[in-house]
Amino acid sequence: MERPIPAPLNSPVSDLDTPALVVDNDQVMTNHKVFSAKILDIGSVLIPDVSIHSSVGITLMQTGGDRNSQIHCRTLACAEIFNKNGFSNIIIDQPAPNEETLTRLKNLSRITSLKIDISNSYGITEIVKTINKSGITVNVNLSIAQSIKSRGFIIGKELLTTISLINATKELSLTGFTIEFGQDDPKSISNFIELLKRFIANNNLQFESGNHFDIHLDSVADFTNITESNVNVVNGDYLFNYVNQSNGENNSCWVLSTVMSHPESGRWYLDCGQKAISTDRGFPKIINEAPLEIETMSAEHGYVFSRTGEHPIKLGDRIKLIPANYADTFNLYDFINISSKDRLTNILRVDSRGALN
Repeated sequence: MERPIPAPLNSPVSDLDTPALVVDNDQVMTNHKVFSAKILDIGSVLIPDVSIHSSVGITLMQTGGDRNSQIHCRTLACAEIFNKNGFSNIIIDQPAPNEETLTRLKNLSRITSLKIDISNSYGITEIVKTINKSGITVNVNLSIAQSIKSRGFIIGKELLTTISLINATKELSLTGFTIEFGQDDPKSISNFIELLKRFIANNNLQFESGNHFDIHLDSVADFTNITESNVNVVNGDYLFNYVNQSNGENNSCWVLSTVMSHPESGRWYLDCGQKAISTDRGFPKIINEAPLEIETMSAEHGYVFSRTGEHPIKLGDRIKLIPANYADTFNLYDFINISSKDRLTNILRVDSRGALN
C-alpha cells in the first residue's frame, strides 16, 4: 500500500484523514518510564515484544535508540526485518520446521545473537540437522504453559524428554524457560516460578549463565503478580495502556474516526469498522464520550448507541477508539501517526506488518 498523503507535521491530529492510527508520543514515554521503573524495582529486565506494534521507530523509543538491546519477535520474518534495521539480539518463537524456513533460521543465526522459544518437541531434530556442521550454537528457551490457555510444555515427562534431547546436541544450548501467561491465568506468577524451581532442582537441570526465566505477559495486568527477582519480563502492550484502563487514562494509542451518520436519536455510524480496528477481543472503547458504546461493527463502519438516549456529538465529529487488541490493530496499518499535545509530530512505518513466517 502506498503511503497516504498525511496532514502536514505540526497540524492538529483532528485534521487527519480517518480512520487513522494515532500514538501519543508523550504518553508512550511516560508509560515506558513508569513500567520500566517497576520492572527495575524488582530486579528484573524488560524485553520489548516488538510484534505488538511491528515498528522499528517505536522500538527505538523503547530501547533509547540502542539497537543492541534484546527484543522479542513473534516470527522469523519479523526478526529478519528488524535485523535488516540494525537489531542483532533477538528472541523468536519456534518456526515451522520446513526446509526453506530452517535455512533462513540458520542464515539469521550466523549474523545475530538469536534465541528461540521452543514450545513443542516438533521440529527440534530438523533444526539440529539444518545447523549441523555450520559451527553455530543457537540458544533456546523452553516455553512452559502456565495453563491450558497458554502455549508450551506442561511440566512433566515430555518436558524432561525434550531437555534431554537438547542437551544431547552441540547445536542447541538450553538457557532457561519462557513462561507464557495468558489474560485469564488464575495462578500467581511467583508461585508458578517456585514450581519450576522445584522441577529444576529435583531433576538437577543446568543452564548457561544469565537469567533462567523469561516471563512473557499477555496482559500487563499480570505484572502485579510478579514478586520474583532476576527474571526477564517480555511485554509490548505496556507502552499503550500499562494499567489496562478503558477510560483513556494512561492510554497512548487510539484509532481516530469520524461520525458519518445520525439516522435516529441515540444512534450514530462511524467510518471505522473491522478493517480499521481489531474486534477479536471485543469491541473498542470510546474515549471520553460516556455513555456512548460500540454496538456492533461491519467491515467498514462502527455502529454507536447511547445508553441514555440523545448525546451532543454531531456529524463530522472525531471520535477516539481504544482497541481491545493492539497487535492486531497495528497490523491493519502501514503507518502510525505520532502526536504530541494533539499535534502531528511524525509518521512511522509499521515495518513488519504481515511478516507471518
